Amino acid sequence: MFNFLNKYKRNPITGTCRCCGKCCKNLILINRGKPVRNIEQFNKLKKKKNYHERFRPVFRDAEDNFLYFSCDRLDDENKCSDYQHRPEICREYPNKNMIKYGGRFLEGCGYRIKPAEDFKEILSQEMKKKNYPD
Repeated sequence: MFNFLNKYKRNPITGTCRCCGKCCKNLILINRGKPVRNIEQFNKLKKKKNYHERFRPVFRDAEDNFLYFSCDRLDDENKCSDYQHRPEICREYPNKNMIKYGGRFLEGCGYRIKPAEDFKEILSQEMKKKNYPD
């Protein structure tokens, strides 16, 4: 159900970056439209795009069933040591795809998802699209 809410501009990501580096330690990598779930998928992804070499698996979330990654380019102050050459995933953070696949903002992050203002209206619109009765 959350996936269809992301399509609406009523659920924008709001806030600003606090330059804390938390996002760089809690990445979800996407391959062929789906989150990377195991080391084999990650190794294939690294072969396709060499910039993925900078990422390291940090933990597997049992509930989400996919891997989280950390970037090895963070310095001692949690700043990117390769900022000018950072990959697209970093340049586009926060990305709605991250949220779509279950990623979340860590406590202290300056970004948030603004909740739907009228959930009933959005649900009704979706049900009509799928020809469900009211």
